[in-house]
Amino acid sequence: MNANVRTLRAERHLIFASSDLFAMSPKSTPIELGGTCPAIRSEADYRQIEHQLAQALQRIEQCEARLGEADHRIRNSLQLVASMLSLQARSAIDEKAASALHTAKDRIYTIAMVHEQLNGCATEDCVDLGKLLTRLGELLGGNRPENVRQVVVTAAPISVPTQLAKHLGLLVCELVTNAFKYAYPDERMGDIRVRLTLSADHCQLAVEDDGVGMPGGLDGMPARGFGAFMLKSIVGVTGGKMRIGEGIGATIIIEIPSKSLSIRAAETRPAEK
Repeated sequence: MNANVRTLRAERHLIFASSDLFAMSPKSTPIELGGTCPAIRSEADYRQIEHQLAQALQRIEQCEARLGEADHRIRNSLQLVASMLSLQARSAIDEKAASALHTAKDRIYTIAMVHEQLNGCATEDCVDLGKLLTRLGELLGGNRPENVRQVVVTAAPISVPTQLAKHLGLLVCELVTNAFKYAYPDERMGDIRVRLTLSADHCQLAVEDDGVGMPGGLDGMPARGFGAFMLKSIVGVTGGKMRIGEGIGATIIIEIPSKSLSIRAAETRPAEK
């Protein structure tokens, strides 16, 4: 079936297929404008439809601009709260209170960071998780303590739902931040590695180091600690399982069943080993 296509703008097209009216967005995604378009009998009819399409596209652009402004304000607000907590921590007399405020500041900053990076990795309702984790690794590595040489991310390009990507981004930030604090005490030095791989039946996410390890395993994590509670809650929300891997140092592995989470490879590219 032939379609009458006329360029409206550099990257926007009006398409008449049968009696249905569609527009092509800049991302080449068909947008159904609703209803049907009667047969165009004259140039005047076409001009009217073209004008209606231009108005509809203008409304879409306005909505996108407002969403962008809202994202920017959310990010700035989160960073402002983090800054206020940092100032409060500096003035706190009690060391435990100061430590708790610093931890809260770090987590709010993490939320802002994940929120910002999601905007650059999202496509419609999905996010390239490998790309997101790579960006987060670069940002975390830029704020690493002196005893951590580098944060290395090896991530397969896996497309996952946006909400899942948000949860896993927060989880990785929490695990890497914990490794910053506890993996290399005294004068020890080492790396922190993040690995994301995809198999036939599950997605595996691992955060590992070569430090002092976790002698008590998962059971050794403080039951009343908010960090441990948050990690277990996030893993539970994703439908995955968390376990301790073997080897030197600490390796925390999260396995998420691909069938229940609609995970798919973003492109054919094997993960680096």
